Amino acid sequence: VAWGGTSLVMQTFSLLRRCLPLLAACALFPTLAESAQQDGSATQAPAPELPTGYIGAPGEDPGRIIVLNKAAHTASVVDVANGEILATLKTGIGPHEVAVHPDGRFAVVADYGEAQPGSSLTVLDLDELKVVGSIDLGTPIRPHGVVFESDGKHMWISAETQRQVWQVSFPEGKVVRKVDSEANATHMVAWAPDGRVFTANIGSGSTSVIGPRADGSLGLLAQIPTGGGAEGVCVTPNGAHVWVSNRADDSVSVIDAHSLKVVKELPCAGFPIRAEATADGRMVLVSSATGGAVTLFDAVDHSVLA
Repeated sequence: VAWGGTSLVMQTFSLLRRCLPLLAACALFPTLAESAQQDGSATQAPAPELPTGYIGAPGEDPGRIIVLNKAAHTASVVDVANGEILATLKTGIGPHEVAVHPDGRFAVVADYGEAQPGSSLTVLDLDELKVVGSIDLGTPIRPHGVVFESDGKHMWISAETQRQVWQVSFPEGKVVRKVDSEANATHMVAWAPDGRVFTANIGSGSTSVIGPRADGSLGLLAQIPTGGGAEGVCVTPNGAHVWVSNRADDSVSVIDAHSLKVVKELPCAGFPIRAEATADGRMVLVSSATGGAVTLFDAVDHSVLA
């Protein structure tokens, strides 16, 4: 899911307040179903009340959320204010990740593929609510992680089958450079304010750091061990820290972006697979797939807020 709006912190708290009862109710459903099967009763639990949207301050644009439907090969654009699905658009096969352009007009979807590795990116127009193009990457690379640079002129994507990350121009869609991660299953990509790129490598349990070298070229600067199944990665807005979620170890690693050393290991149960810093730099949100939860960490003192 990619965020395309403003005031992320307040919206996150508001949405979580609405979603927590839903998460609790969903966690109970398997138990209720099993009990019914055991005693033969047909009592059906009442459906939980679903959140209907976010009500912000007067004049505030709550924004939109782009949700990728991997099995359906589509992207749904959701109005945050009322929860309405504005459009469901066709993408390439197996869309896995999406990034919103800094100007908010366009979104780029990584078409990961299914049995056959994907080789394209789909471009969505969020104003016109339509697909406006497909970027052919030329070879099946299983593109997954995708992130824009701050000026929106280039994006970085992971080329999972190549053990690389690629820089692609936007909107031209030209592959500008390919850089080796020297790690297995390079999955997610984060871009730092100083221009460096950080990748989470599931197969190697590590983070690759890519940036300018002494000879002026762009290449691998470091390989940082984090934890088993390193998958989620984000850079705090001030560029001070990199957060990596290690799904196999149920942990989160905090890396000092200057020394490139892990300075904190935090427990995070339930197969943590994504990490995202809020725009104001106050929090890092980590989603756990099997745990069905989002953990809110304080980005400064690393405590758990909720």
